[in-house]
This record gives sequence, structure tokens and C-alpha cells, in this order.
Amino acid sequence: MAQIALSALLLGGVGLLAKSFFLMNSTPLGFNKENITTVQISFTWDTSATKLHDFYSQAVEKFSNIPGVTSVGLVDQFPLQGGSQSGRKFVVEGITFPPDLEEQGVSNRGVSPGYFSTLAIPIKAGRVLTERASEDAPREVMVNETLARKYFPDEQAVGHRLSFELKPRPDKPRLWYQIVGVAGDVRLRPEAAVPAPEIYMSMRDTYWPIGRFMLRSRHPISQQTIRQAVTQIDPGQLINRISTLAKEVESTKKDPRVRLYLLGAFALTGLLLAAIGLYGVLSSDVLNRTQEIGIRLTLGTEPSRILRQIASRGLAVASVGLVIGLGGGLVLSRLLKSMLYGVQPNDWQAYAGAGLLLMLVALAA
Repeated sequence: MAQIALSALLLGGVGLLAKSFFLMNSTPLGFNKENITTVQISFTWDTSATKLHDFYSQAVEKFSNIPGVTSVGLVDQFPLQGGSQSGRKFVVEGITFPPDLEEQGVSNRGVSPGYFSTLAIPIKAGRVLTERASEDAPREVMVNETLARKYFPDEQAVGHRLSFELKPRPDKPRLWYQIVGVAGDVRLRPEAAVPAPEIYMSMRDTYWPIGRFMLRSRHPISQQTIRQAVTQIDPGQLINRISTLAKEVESTKKDPRVRLYLLGAFALTGLLLAAIGLYGVLSSDVLNRTQEIGIRLTLGTEPSRILRQIASRGLAVASVGLVIGLGGGLVLSRLLKSMLYGVQPNDWQAYAGAGLLLMLVALAA
């Protein structure tokens, strides 16, 4: 019975992770990952902002001139790999938010104007960012649909001004950013079922010495071509990695997949042990009742009736173990909550599937 209970507990967890993994793979990403070559270039953290932004601008221009490239985007962190500068709080000119929104930090992502067209992220309102012509030019940001809906439920987000300086300094005016557009939601992490509020700002208005370039092209771009473009800007600059956005996205699913495989292996082992244990119990029971069964057969009892009696005893033992195991699984499944996508820890379908599989194995035993 203990083996059955353990197997039921593990199978319930596998059911939850399997359903979560299926939903995670079938839910739209919010962008198009196909036909995009990625280039990651890192600088030391003491690199000056001027040198950093000059390199970024020149690299976008060089990459755009490669034959076959249709658009180039730059971002501080690839989609689905989390936020690089998350947790920032902000205020909006002329609006006072409820306390829960005031205390909530949002994801902040540095991008180039070409980021949205390269990833085919839809613009729901307004327009995309533009590069500032000078330091005195107005600063711009974009927000995603979730932030616009959450912070501006009764009005348009476009046109408002926000600032990351929560308390103004008496000797210096606040630095304001005007919201010029609303972009479609992009998932922050693979397991994030609910899109997070996100602010997009120009890479020139932030500091992040890790640039991730994305080159959408009509045909694959060779690594040699990319390296030549970087060498023309700075012969001593190294490239961390050249890959594709499809591979970068797939790498974000590695941890959920490993968790599913490991727990699945434990569950299958438990299921096998439960089947062997139940078979042993029933075999021992039949062996001890051999004489009784022979007498009953002699007296005319149908073999199918005896088989049903023996099977019902095995299923009764399995049912008790199943109830104990699934009950424990409901309690322990809360530990998996942070690993689940679109699935609640008490999802009845996952536990029903686990119970059905275990009963079939018990019946076969």
C-alpha cells in the first residue's frame, strides 16, 4: 500500500508538470522567433556610456547593411529569459495610484526602435520609440498591454508622462519620459502564465553593457559575416555567442523539461514497484487459498467469479493507497506552484489521469 501511495503522489506531480509543459508550449509567445539570428556582445561594467551606445548604434547600422537582413533589433535581455532591470517603481504625472500599485515594481527593458518590427510584436496604440537627436530632446518610453490596462484602466496610456524618480529633489527637476506607444504582451519567462507589466525604454536612456542583437533575414547569416561587421567597428571586440532566437527560446524550456523528466522517471519507478508489490500480494493470497479455490471450482463456481473476487481485493488495496497518495499529493503539490504554467496545484484532470493510470496498472497486476 505504501508503494501505491508513493506512486500516486509522484504520478500526480508528473501530471501537473506535464499539463503545465503542454500549455507552456502551446501558448503564443507574443513574438515571432523564426528567421532571426542572435548576436550577444558583452562589455566590462566600467565601460563608459558614450562608448557603449556608440558601439550599439554602429553595430545596428552594420548589421542592417548585411545582404538579406530586413530588420535589426537590440535588447538588454532576450524574450522569455526574464527581466534584466526588473522591479523598478514609477510615478505618473497627475495620477495617484492605489497603494498596491505604488509599491509594485515593473519590468524595465532597454530596446532599440527596431526591436518591435524585428520580433513582429504588434503595436496596439501610438507608435514605436525614436532615438533622441540630442540629450535635451524629450525622452520616450513604451508600455505593454498589461501595464496600460492595469495602470490606466479608464483612459489611454499614450500621452502620459512617467518618472522613475519617486520623490522629486528640490535642487533638480524630475526626469520625465513620455509614453508614446503600447506594445503587445510578451511573456517574461516560460512559466509566467500572466504577462507582467513592462516598460520599454531606449537603450540610450539606460546603461546595460550586455547587448543582444537580433537580425531578421530572408536567409541564414554566416558567423563570418557577423564577425567581419563587428571587427569593422572594433577589431578587439569579442562576440560572446552567435545563435538563433529559436534556440534561445528553446533553452528557456530546459529547466521545466528536466524537472518533468526527473519526476517522471521517479514516478515510473514507483509505478513499477507498486505493480510488483501488488502482484506479490495477490500471488501470495491466491497461493494460500489454492485449496479453497479448488473446492469452489469443484462445487461449480464460475472461474470468472473467482477471478473477479481476487481482482477486487487487489483493487481495494490499490484504492486505499491511491486515496492516501493523491491526498498527500494535493498537499505537497503546493511546493510545485512556482514551477507550473496555467495549472493550479489542485488541478483535477492531472490527478484523475494519475489515478486512472495507477488503477489500470493495479488491475493488470
